[in-house]
Formats: sequence, structure tokens, C-alpha cells
Amino acid sequence: MTPRLAGRTAIVTGASPSGAAGGKPGWPGFVSIPLAAYRRHFDIAVFAAYELMQLVCPDMIEAGGGSIINVTSVASRLPGNGPYPDRSGGVLPGYGGSKAALEHLTQCAAYDLAAHRVAVNALSPSRPILTPGLAYYAREFDETAPADEFARAAVQLAMVDPAEVTGRTIGHLQVLDGSFRPFEID
Repeated sequence: MTPRLAGRTAIVTGASPSGAAGGKPGWPGFVSIPLAAYRRHFDIAVFAAYELMQLVCPDMIEAGGGSIINVTSVASRLPGNGPYPDRSGGVLPGYGGSKAALEHLTQCAAYDLAAHRVAVNALSPSRPILTPGLAYYAREFDETAPADEFARAAVQLAMVDPAEVTGRTIGHLQVLDGSFRPFEID
């Protein structure tokens, strides 16, 4: 626990599956993904977060509050509404679908925990963060964000007043600038 979080219970979830080491894979489109691989994304990104949140909620409620932050991704919003004339980027149906489900779970948990002063929010990188997983698929990005900037946003989001900010999906730059505006694709 950091000094700024002393006395405040906070949890961050967001483990995501990664591909096997080796050569760069192609974008795994909808038709080529077996159900077991699709389900694996939900097991890790949604069901693990669900179980972890349920495990910590009794202690947060007993303590009089806390903060849960689920890490999400712009992939939850891709490919967006069609038609799709530019097909250069690719999509990740399992990963993006699980992150969309995690955002909905975040809102449902926030609704149930609001009366207990537990903030539940989803935090998304506002810009790509070149993690090993993203580097696997990376193309050139105009702008990226350093991982420590995202970490600072998570700490700041953990300190919000649950009566003011809960049930939201927020980009990390909107946390750092204090606006806490909903995350949108630019």
C-alpha cells in the first residue's frame, strides 16, 4: 500500500491472456477462433475479475468503502459500426468481447456497491501502451503512453469519492486531468 492509499482498500483487476511466444500471429478473426480460445478470454478477463471482486467486497463493505478498478481496453469498442472499408487494423473478438463484458460487469457491481461507498470503475488506456502483448500485434502508433502514466491514473482513480465517480469507463488521461469523462475513441 502506498502512503496516499493508506487506510483505503483498493483493488485493480485486468489480467488478460497473451499469445504463445514465437512469430507474430495474424489477426485472429471471428471465423478462425475456436470457442475454447474465445472462452479463455472470458475466463481470464471477466470471470476472474468477477470472483476477485466478490472475494474483496465483504472486507470493503465492513471497512466502510473502497475502490475497485477493472482495466479495460479500446478493443471493447472495435471494430465499431460498419461498413468497414479500411480493414488494415484487424480485431480481437475474444479479447475485445471480454473487455466489453468487463465494462458491463463494472457498472453492475458499481450499482450494487454504491450504497456501501465502494467505487467500481473501469480504466482504459487513452493511448496505446506498448506492453509485450500489444507489441505482438503492433503497427506504428502516432502516440503512445508510458506504463507509469497509466499506473498514476490508477492510483488517482482509487482515491475518488464513490458518491462522485463510480460505474464509469474512463480513459487514463481523463483521470489525470481530473475530468473523469467517459472514455471515447478519438
